[in-house]
Amino acid sequence: MYNFLIFFLTFILVGTSGFIILVILMQRPSSNAGLGSALGGGVAESAFGGETTKVLTKWTIYGIAIFFITAMLLSMTYVSRKNRSLEKGELPTFEGTVKK
Repeated sequence: MYNFLIFFLTFILVGTSGFIILVILMQRPSSNAGLGSALGGGVAESAFGGETTKVLTKWTIYGIAIFFITAMLLSMTYVSRKNRSLEKGELPTFEGTVKK
């Protein structure tokens, strides 16, 4: 069960990281600057209209919140798995666990 949860949370974490990178790259500090102008110009403006800055800022905040929550859940899952294996009397190793 722990292995599936770790895989799933890692998948969410990597996907969220990619989403945050794309959203940040779409933002432009001014009309002629930023990596967003080099990657597509006004694509974000044509997709979201005049509210582009507000929409991208909101998506960035949501993406970062999801990233940190997922990272905390992943960390707690690793700690829980380690504590559970120690309760069973298994010794932690680099390859996994070994029964005493």
